[in-house]
Amino acid sequence: MHIMEVVSGAGFNGATKYCFDLIRSLRERGHQVTPVCVAGGWMAQKLDELQIPYIHSALERWPLTELRRISKYCRDHGVDVIHTHNSRAHFFGVLLRKLFSIPTVATAHQNHMQLHWRFNDYVIANSEATLAYHRKYNLVRKAYSSRIYCPIDTDSFDHVDAEAVAGLRAQWELNEDLTAIGIVGNVADYKGHMFLVQALPKILAAVPTARLVIVGMNMTQYGIDLRREAKRLSVDHAICWAGYQDNVPAIMQALDLVVCASLNESFGLTAAEALAAGRAVVATKVGGLPETILHRETGLLVDPGSPDQLAAAVIELLQNEELRTRCAGAGKRRVCELFSTTNHIRSLEQVFERVTPQRRATADAA
Repeated sequence: MHIMEVVSGAGFNGATKYCFDLIRSLRERGHQVTPVCVAGGWMAQKLDELQIPYIHSALERWPLTELRRISKYCRDHGVDVIHTHNSRAHFFGVLLRKLFSIPTVATAHQNHMQLHWRFNDYVIANSEATLAYHRKYNLVRKAYSSRIYCPIDTDSFDHVDAEAVAGLRAQWELNEDLTAIGIVGNVADYKGHMFLVQALPKILAAVPTARLVIVGMNMTQYGIDLRREAKRLSVDHAICWAGYQDNVPAIMQALDLVVCASLNESFGLTAAEALAAGRAVVATKVGGLPETILHRETGLLVDPGSPDQLAAAVIELLQNEELRTRCAGAGKRRVCELFSTTNHIRSLEQVFERVTPQRRATADAA
């Protein structure tokens, strides 16, 4: 099958990482894959590293020049289905479907009210919470939508270079006596970093050896605000600003506990990756996080926006090694059960095959 993977995100986030991993997995399964992405973005750079050919596009909808160019490529090269990621790509894909009759599947990585969702051939949601949102607010039809969890390459978390882990902890200035609490992902207000920083005084009072490691691009106004708040609370000495890092398995292994303090989260990839690495997680009760983090089974759940609850949960797991170990073990088993890469690709293939037979029959008749 010839699949066109279209992603509009220029930077690194859960959607672009998922799309990049998916491109490699589909190619390994023998599919022909044509990526379409923004020139110079994170996706383009990663594809260049692997020498995977792709199409540059800003995905402009008007005038129709870009839509015509991509549709001509699809016709000339026998593209069977278009699979889209991120808002601009989703709208672009729907227009290709409407104007040029190219089957389109959209994967919902986020929850936004947008009119275009209903006009896809099929919508995939990355969690039950996301699926419910799009069916309710974007009127996505039940018969043409389903939940397919994002895959986790558990093997990569089982075979982590010990030197890489030691190197990270050395870079973060963490000796064996210090305990690393990590929050990983975009440093943006919806991720709830501020509440974890505000929880830090109580955490340090109970566990003086604790250190907060913030992994992600942080040279933003929000990052500046976080630094200012940490200084005001006199906890800035206990925070390591790790910046952007892309060796996720090594990062998770270098941490002792992972916190997902999000105010909204459609799926929560970081939580699943932490469990894959055998780390217990404190997470908020939002979006798809409770589908991965089962309270007191694979981690602890707290209300969003509550520094006090975050502090209490982190302290409990740091002081209760038996609970932390039990949650980590159960979490790893859950990830292996729910987020198999092989099962994910098979489910996707079934969706792609479902939306393409009519187009294939028409092409054969011609």
